[in-house]
Amino acid sequence: MKYLVKKLWKGHVSVRDYVVKRCAQDREDLIIDHNGEEMTIPYKSLSNPKQLHAKKIKSKYRGEYTLYDFEWKPEDKTQLGFFKGKG
Repeated sequence: MKYLVKKLWKGHVSVRDYVVKRCAQDREDLIIDHNGEEMTIPYKSLSNPKQLHAKKIKSKYRGEYTLYDFEWKPEDKTQLGFFKGKG
């Protein structure tokens, strides 16, 4: 699943709990996009995510949710292209 985030906070991106749980349940990797850069989190890593925010947040549409935080480490596309295109 691809998830777009708008902000970084202390070098981390925050993802809503129901997105993380859905990816873990569906055994689907979570691809986080921030300003055109992407980071992939394998679904096996989603079973025990880190939480920097302990409080619940009220949503306009879906009740309440919490945030899970992942250290922002975007993929280096120049290296990916090097390995995919040559060989």
